[in-house]
Amino acid sequence: MSHTRASRLIAEGDVVIVFVSRDRTPTVLVVQRGEQLINMFGVFPHDDMIGRAYGSKMHSNNKKGFIYLLRPSPELWTISLPHRTQILYAPDMSFITMKLGLSPGACVFEAGTGSGSFTHFLARTVARGPSPDYERGQVAEVWRGEGLARTPGASDVQASEYGGRVYSFEFHAERVDKARKEFAAHGLDSIVVLDHRNVCKDGFGITNRADAVFLDLPAPWEAVPFAKEVLRQDISTRICCFSPCIEQVLRTVTSLSEHGFTDVTMYESLVRTHESLTNVAPLDSISQVVERIRQSEAKRESRRQMQIAHSRADRERRLAEQQGMQTSEPHAQAPCSDGSLKRKADATEEPAEAAPGTLAENEQDTAAEMLYSAGFRQKVERRPMTLANVYSRPYAQMRGHTSYLTFATLLPRST
Repeated sequence: MSHTRASRLIAEGDVVIVFVSRDRTPTVLVVQRGEQLINMFGVFPHDDMIGRAYGSKMHSNNKKGFIYLLRPSPELWTISLPHRTQILYAPDMSFITMKLGLSPGACVFEAGTGSGSFTHFLARTVARGPSPDYERGQVAEVWRGEGLARTPGASDVQASEYGGRVYSFEFHAERVDKARKEFAAHGLDSIVVLDHRNVCKDGFGITNRADAVFLDLPAPWEAVPFAKEVLRQDISTRICCFSPCIEQVLRTVTSLSEHGFTDVTMYESLVRTHESLTNVAPLDSISQVVERIRQSEAKRESRRQMQIAHSRADRERRLAEQQGMQTSEPHAQAPCSDGSLKRKADATEEPAEAAPGTLAENEQDTAAEMLYSAGFRQKVERRPMTLANVYSRPYAQMRGHTSYLTFATLLPRST
């Protein structure tokens, strides 16, 4: 059931993440002979999963759908694990490990195991790399320690040559039992030391050991004095406190300052999602758009001048009628003059159609030809070939924060 098997093939007892689609939560599955996975696409026998490579695409028995069989990782486990408490997600976890300066071989203390999401991430960060004899073609997860048996309590752990370790503390007994079973099933019990302990009252039980401390507690300011004791004294160390509201941050910052921590900084991680779009037709250049606007304005001005001419001619005609002109010649010529003017204005309003076989100057680049295909006629514009435009558009709203992250540094204290 270990996540850390070096083989690239799925075996009985392995933990597999079943991925169906982006809009569905992945399913955690322990492969057992004779069992079946049933979902909207049909039946997926576990026996057919055994021997397949991680990352394989597996079709259902009725061939109506398929799933992907993925190797467990901290990122996949975070989005598929059973939630016992509020968990951290990738943006916060990545930022915390970077700001704490964690790397393989580091020793980190975590207070508030909760659902164990961040514990998995920390274990991979500080653990050793895979052994050199892992099967080629598939990189195994580095959630494995060597040469150490799991210790039931943090206070019993002795110093060793181990390349990295996570000490995790949880005050809720039921969460401790569930997390311990998961860590053992995932092969993390030689990396993660889990202890049932209220660090706000009883401390960590260890001194001068940690390279970094992470506090995910309702009242982290109560654990700050004990965190100072567990941090190493010979090097600069870091602490991070995870708090959901600003009032908790204020009390935590006060406690950090009182106990000698420096460089206190608070961050808030927000996620802005972008959507990748491709326009159906290629966009025109700026010069083309400007020229089109100029032509539209010129045509609008031409119509305005034509309306002015119509109005002036009509006004003159009515004025002549009111004066009672008796001669028939002017009356006979007036409509002719008005009609001539109207025909002239109409000629300026709309350009004459081009003669067959000829094209207007501004239409030479968009000539059309008639294509006959499959018994029907289709008009196709002949345009120069251009690449489609792909651009990114951010969503109008940003995802709300999970909590505030307060970091601080503790300088060396040894003489």
